Amino acid sequence: MDELSRAQRQHVESVPNVPTAFSASADDIDARILNVVKKLLKGSSVHEPRDIYVGNLPAGINEYNLKTAFNRFGNVRQVKIMKHPDGTPKGYAFVVFHDSFAAKEAVKSGQSISILGQIVK
Repeated sequence: MDELSRAQRQHVESVPNVPTAFSASADDIDARILNVVKKLLKGSSVHEPRDIYVGNLPAGINEYNLKTAFNRFGNVRQVKIMKHPDGTPKGYAFVVFHDSFAAKEAVKSGQSISILGQIVK
């Protein structure tokens, strides 16, 4: 980081006739770069939700049924069917995709997903 700061400092100092309002120290430049990177990462799919809630599941549902139904939107990373203590499904699950785009596409599809003859929400 010291080399980067030194290079930035040399660049700022090498620009002729820079008005005082536009000149900045290397630390200021580092802070500005860090803020831009944080904003870019915040807007990227790396930090956007990749999981969706799926309700109104039929009683005989299993992970294979869910993965098969949702793979058309993108690669399904994980399926978690919520169950009662006795092991019977509660009627809802969470599907986790590898990227947020697939999750958004699945949500956009609305109520057009049928699993075992039942429309899921």
